[in-house]
Amino acid sequence: PFKAGQVNEELIKKLESIKPSKLTAGWHVCELCYQNGHPWPVEEEQRSSYSIRICSKDGIIFEAPKMIVHYIRKHNYLPPPEYIEALSTGLTENDHKWKENIQTYMNRLKQMYEKAKALKIL
Repeated sequence: PFKAGQVNEELIKKLESIKPSKLTAGWHVCELCYQNGHPWPVEEEQRSSYSIRICSKDGIIFEAPKMIVHYIRKHNYLPPPEYIEALSTGLTENDHKWKENIQTYMNRLKQMYEKAKALKIL
């Protein structure tokens, strides 16, 4: 079960344009297509071994399988609002400011770690 709905075509095209950056340890196959009677091996659009990343304007990194486009187009998957917002206003690894936002995120993590350490949570 997942939330279904419509995603703006412009955002879907933005997702399609993101160059996959991370090769995973193996293939992921669309279990929804496979369960619905598609023969094995499935078509190329129904499998992937890559993920894509989006960085929100707040420096939060979202990582999803490259197949997120397939899930949106073929199964009406509606990503969480935070993901849609990051896709709308944030950066992808294709953007030149990507590294800058990653540094913002890393600095936030360091601050949270230091605060937790000071509170003796860690």
